[in-house]
Amino acid sequence: MIKQLIENIPNQIRRAVEIGKNISFTRSQKPIQNIVIAGLGGSGIAGNILENLAYSHLAQPITVCKTYQLPAFVNENTLLIISSFSGNTEETLSALHEGLAKKAKIFCQTSGGEIAQIAQKQALDHVLLPVEAPCPRQHLAYSLVQLFFVLKGYGLWQVDFEQSLQEFLSIIDKENPQILAQAQEIAKYFFQKIPLVYGDNSLLGILTRFQQQINENAKQFCHINIFPEMNHNELVGWGLPASYYQNFAVLYMRTPAEHPQVSRRFEICRPIFEQKAPVLVVYPKGSEAICQTFYYLYLTDWVSWFLSELNQVDAFEINVINFLKNELAKNA
Repeated sequence: MIKQLIENIPNQIRRAVEIGKNISFTRSQKPIQNIVIAGLGGSGIAGNILENLAYSHLAQPITVCKTYQLPAFVNENTLLIISSFSGNTEETLSALHEGLAKKAKIFCQTSGGEIAQIAQKQALDHVLLPVEAPCPRQHLAYSLVQLFFVLKGYGLWQVDFEQSLQEFLSIIDKENPQILAQAQEIAKYFFQKIPLVYGDNSLLGILTRFQQQINENAKQFCHINIFPEMNHNELVGWGLPASYYQNFAVLYMRTPAEHPQVSRRFEICRPIFEQKAPVLVVYPKGSEAICQTFYYLYLTDWVSWFLSELNQVDAFEINVINFLKNELAKNA
């Protein structure tokens, strides 16, 4: 099932664009001064990725909320985007109710559930996402593309994201076998190892998504960190004998958006790591950030799938998460 969902990512993007073009937006009664995206797990990671992509484009700050309470600053000048694939995520429902009480401008994206019911009853701007399987994490293309349309729909986003998405689709059409081969190489590199994935600060959302996919699909631990922040703390953690790091495998995820000094930091740190563990380097394809983002998301989803095969696990099942939700529901 996961394999088929990953294979369908290009079609998800095409369908997502058509859905986005048909969203109806109502004008905000107050100027939008900040944006809060409330969502968790596979429904929330699109917010983190958007936050990175919008860093150099939006005048309004973006905050991603991954808990029950909204930030104190949320008010009538806030665009609150509620993102829950199921429509029943309890933390996100709590944020929605608080947003209504604070009179924020609210947009909901969901496939149904209680959030869809509230959106319809309260006449909130919203979009209903398709359901290809009960697996929110593999519907990221839908949720992320809709966020682009939401920012555009409220007059906040001027980037030609549709052209960037088309560039990505063209790359997949031409180079899919090579991408799959690269993903297999990385999966073999991570097999029976603890992956340590490092990237520039602008890739934090992508790195987090990669970590989550390795956790959920491959049932394997993964660690991530960003440059330059890790140079001020984690780098010192490489100070023990090499035997301590024998099960580590370092992956550098590079980007043309790196500050020149960050690029220097990658090169200076590489021999430090290589004294204790192997280092593999990957680069994205595409002419700008949105295309490169989808390239990395596609590549790393395949890594997680191939790693699940090597680990001989069912990539689809998340029994421990379902157990947790059931236990929480007993005291609700």
